[in-house]
Amino acid sequence: MNAILKPLAAAMILASVSTTTVFAAENDITRVNQKGDLNNVYVRQGGDENKILIDQLGDRNTSMAVQSGEDNLATLNQKGNLNRSYVYTQSGNDNVIKNKQRGNLNSFQAGQSGSDNNTYALQMGNGNLAYSRQAGEDNEVKINQQGDRNRASNIQSGQDNKFTMLQEGDYNSSTNIQRGEDNLSTSYQRGDGNQTTSYQVGESNLSKTNQQGDYNSAYTYQNGDNHDSLLTQKGNANYAAAHQYGSDNLLRVKQQGDRNMSTVCQQGTNQQAFVNQKGNGNRSNVVQGF
Repeated sequence: MNAILKPLAAAMILASVSTTTVFAAENDITRVNQKGDLNNVYVRQGGDENKILIDQLGDRNTSMAVQSGEDNLATLNQKGNLNRSYVYTQSGNDNVIKNKQRGNLNSFQAGQSGSDNNTYALQMGNGNLAYSRQAGEDNEVKINQQGDRNRASNIQSGQDNKFTMLQEGDYNSSTNIQRGEDNLSTSYQRGDGNQTTSYQVGESNLSKTNQQGDYNSAYTYQNGDNHDSLLTQKGNANYAAAHQYGSDNLLRVKQQGDRNMSTVCQQGTNQQAFVNQKGNGNRSNVVQGF
C-alpha cells in the first residue's frame, strides 16, 4: 500500500505492513496509525501551524517527519521492537517535537532551526538512542531514558538554551554541547556504568551533574565567563573532571563512597573551588590560575 495525499487538512491512516507517504500544506493535521510489522511512514509538511501525529504498534517500524515553517508540531509514538523515529527539519519559530518510545532498540533523531523551539524525548526499554540538534534562541530539550544501554546526544547553538537529561538503568551515556550565552545543562544518572559529558562555550553557563550508583564518570568543560559547575557523585568508583577557562567561575565537587577521583582545573581570576569527599580511596586535584 502506497498512499500519497496532497494537500491534507485532517487525515487518519491505518496501515499494516505498508508504506505511507503524506504531503501536506499549511494548517494541516496529519494522523498516522500503524499496527503490525515492517511499517514505514513518511510525512512532509510545508507552511505554518501544521501538526503530525504518528502512532506505531508492532515491530521494525520506521517513521519520518519533515516540517518547514512556523508553529509546527510533530508527535511520534512507538510501541514494539526495532522502531525508528526521525524528525529531520523544523524551520521557523515556536516549533515543538515530541517523541515517545516503548520497547527495544529504538532510535530518535530531531532537528530544529529558529527560535523558541522545544524537543521532548521519552524512551523506555533497551538500547535506545536519542539525538537532538538545535540552532537559534531560547531552545529547550528534555530527554528521559529509562532502561539499559541508552544514549543521548544534544547540540545547541545560540542563546538561552536549556538541556535536561535523566537516565535510570545501566550503561547510559549522555552528551551535551552548548555554544552561546546563558546556557543551562543538567544531567541526572541513577544506576551503573553511566557517563555524562557537558561542553559549554560562551557566557554565564551553568552545568549540573548528579550521579548515584556505580562506575559513573562525569566531564564538564566550560570556556567563557561566569560559569557554574556542580558535580555530585554518590556510589563507588566515580570519576569527575571539570575544566573552566575564563573569570568568575564557581565549581563544587561532592563525592560520597569509595574510589572516587576528582580533577578541577581553573584559569582566570576570582574563581572558587569546593571539594568535599567522604569515604575511602578518594583523590582530588585542583589547579587554579595555571
